Amino acid sequence: MASLDAQGAIMEHDTRTLLLRQRVVSALLGCVAIVAVAVAVSEYHSSAATPQTITGEFMGFDMTGTALAFQPTGSSTAASYAWAPATSWQSANGSWHLSGPATCLQPSDRGRKVTIGVVTAKPVGAMLGADLIVWVKC
Repeated sequence: MASLDAQGAIMEHDTRTLLLRQRVVSALLGCVAIVAVAVAVSEYHSSAATPQTITGEFMGFDMTGTALAFQPTGSSTAASYAWAPATSWQSANGSWHLSGPATCLQPSDRGRKVTIGVVTAKPVGAMLGADLIVWVKC
């Protein structure tokens, strides 16, 4: 009888150990799933943008100074991009400037070859989208 009681106790211990292992594994898998979902949602809603690099000719600004006309290399037509006077720019000597007018975007510079970084902002609800210049290389 004692050996049957011992066997029963061993089986009960093994069953408890198995149940505990299953719970631990389930909890770990649940944590991994939560982290994976959090990372996926964070990446999906990320607001980081990589600008498209476009080289072409500066054609001038609109009357309000909020749009820049630009003719991409290889294109027969000019495009218009949203422009802010505070856009960062790189001078011909390689120095970056975070303010002030870009020396290569003056009225006398029409036709000058420059490179721009453009980010497309998609429309949201009633708000319109736009192609925004985020930097200029002279």
